[in-house]
Amino acid sequence: MRIKRKNCKKSFCLFNWLCKYLLFLILLISTCVSCHTLFKRKTVIFSNLSAYKTGAFSGTVLISQGENKHYFNADLLVSEKNKMRMDLSVPPGISVFTLLLDADDITFLFLRKRKFYKGDKNDSALLAFFPKDLKFSIFKDIFFDRKPEGKTWICKTDEQDLPFECRNSKWTIQWTRGKKRILLLKSEDFTFNFKYSSFFPEINSDLFDIQIPENFKPISLIQ
Repeated sequence: MRIKRKNCKKSFCLFNWLCKYLLFLILLISTCVSCHTLFKRKTVIFSNLSAYKTGAFSGTVLISQGENKHYFNADLLVSEKNKMRMDLSVPPGISVFTLLLDADDITFLFLRKRKFYKGDKNDSALLAFFPKDLKFSIFKDIFFDRKPEGKTWICKTDEQDLPFECRNSKWTIQWTRGKKRILLLKSEDFTFNFKYSSFFPEINSDLFDIQIPENFKPISLIQ
């Protein structure tokens, strides 16, 4: 009986050792995979984005207007077909706001308040939520390391002919490239400071189709 017990203990020790060894191999493989994925993301993020016209961005954003400051996790989809979607959330992944722009329409979803606006993309719709003279069409350029369209902008470029600062009479755009990539859009009383965390050149076009929940109430905008 003692021999059997000793054999059982040896078998148990061997089994325990094998489990620990397999666990170590799993952790090692998963670490290598994550490092490989992170490396691929970095090579995309910190390279020249001007070659792309469509993509999905993730990061964190500071939006301040006057004395009000708000920090969000941000996901941004930009299409060359004049479509843009911006989703803002707060930890731990609680969605707060969704904005969708296409060639003609604009849609806002206020997820916490369960309210929405959907209508023509005009200055009145934009000015109800964002400062005057902020044209969302510039996002399709500045997120991709390109100068904004228009003759009013004066830009400075680096050795690769990429803009690092553009100004007009009311707005300043600054790009920071390196280990940290930052896009800063600001005026006297408004700041949009976006810190990139990932970029993917391929996007799912179905994400531009937003289904408004039935329990959401429409809101009207003050003209």
